[in-house]
Amino acid sequence: MSDIRIIGDPPDAEPITKTLTPADFEAVHYGSPVTSLGEHGEWLLILGHPGRRRAWAVFNRHIRTHLGERHGLTDWWGRPHRDWNQFLTEEWVVIRPDEDDGEDQGGWCADWDGGKDAPGAVPVTVLDVG
Repeated sequence: MSDIRIIGDPPDAEPITKTLTPADFEAVHYGSPVTSLGEHGEWLLILGHPGRRRAWAVFNRHIRTHLGERHGLTDWWGRPHRDWNQFLTEEWVVIRPDEDDGEDQGGWCADWDGGKDAPGAVPVTVLDVG
């Protein structure tokens, strides 16, 4: 799992944004960087809004290759296919250094509060598997 924390409220100081590269993610599938979020991997996150069909392909491949589940989401998640779309959302986040991680650790966190209009916001596609 990567060093990502999810936070709700920005700090009192002006947030410092971080430019993400594919190296900051667990993998890149079909051209889309993907990683897991949360202490127990409760979310999967793709950098960008690739569309639902591509997002499902990216998440499924990530589960098969990164987590070793032969049949991908079907076996790993255990939810019926007809229910999957309600757990997939397109969001905008501000990525900044993780202050609790220490300056030299290189961790980052996603600030969800600002939305699309927040300075430095980037598009992400999120699958809530928790």
